[in-house]
Amino acid sequence: MNEILTDERFLNIETYERLQKSFIAFDTETTGLSPENDVIIEVGAVKFENGSVTDTFTTLIDEGVPVPYGAYQVNHISTQMLRKYGTAPAAAYQQLIDFFGDALAGGTLLCAHNANFDMGFLSRALSRYDYSGCLQYIDTLKLSRRTVKGLYSYSQGALAQYFQIVNPQAHRAAADAETCGRTLDRLLSLNQENIEQRRIDLTQRQYSRKETAAASVIVQILLDHGCPPEKIRLYRTKSNYVEIISGYRPIKIRIMKKKSYVIVPAQYISGQETEPCTKSEGTDMVRLLFHDPAELMAYRKLIWQLHLDSSAALPSAMEPYERRFLKQADLDNISCLMS
Repeated sequence: MNEILTDERFLNIETYERLQKSFIAFDTETTGLSPENDVIIEVGAVKFENGSVTDTFTTLIDEGVPVPYGAYQVNHISTQMLRKYGTAPAAAYQQLIDFFGDALAGGTLLCAHNANFDMGFLSRALSRYDYSGCLQYIDTLKLSRRTVKGLYSYSQGALAQYFQIVNPQAHRAAADAETCGRTLDRLLSLNQENIEQRRIDLTQRQYSRKETAAASVIVQILLDHGCPPEKIRLYRTKSNYVEIISGYRPIKIRIMKKKSYVIVPAQYISGQETEPCTKSEGTDMVRLLFHDPAELMAYRKLIWQLHLDSSAALPSAMEPYERRFLKQADLDNISCLMS
């Protein structure tokens, strides 16, 4: 059986530039809240190019099941409507795939509000009809919470009111999809200044050859163990540490004229060349010294353990690292290692 994978993206320079060109906003109406037990009864998708609507797709989907009264109260789609106007699922999803174009191959980005809900239903439905691919998407709910502070609610309706977007038919898929797309367009505008500053920072923050080599080794170890490349980011701190971020805690390296080191928990070290950390680096940490970045390959198990520790860490305990990880615009894509 084929499978539809999903890949959530965050707003960094690369994602911003892709969304500025084009994206597809989509929405689903369902019989309930469970992708395993409920089904999609309406899907809407709207193409945006350079901030303007260029095409719209919507269809009712008749799965042959009754619409619960609770769902009808929300979306006003009745069983009778589906029987009379609904499209058979196989045909409906083929039409949707045709509308998505290159999105199934990771081309055009999708957006949805509270996207995990819609993506859960959509990926399950498409997999059921033997489609395969990977849908990349951005969630306007998460992005709005990071971008606009202090709203009483971050529901799509509250955001539409805040941005003065008129939704003529709330809780119907096509209208909600267009509202989501227009909301994303407003959020991109609010993030424009931050993205431009990020571009300036990137030109000013170059990595040395040895920093690049050391970071590349660590990144390669993470990739070899199956860490998705889009989850790995780099960051140079004001104190000139290079951080490789793949979770809530970064792997920190420091390249100096006379020595280079990785900061690791003291409990993991036995017999390697080390020296004590400063208080700011952590009293329970040590500096694992290396002379050549290639030496780091010998610490594959240790570096992967640092990643596992990072992924298991609770966000609430992570001081500024949690905020930095969540604010993807502050981080370098690992493609900069190749520049």
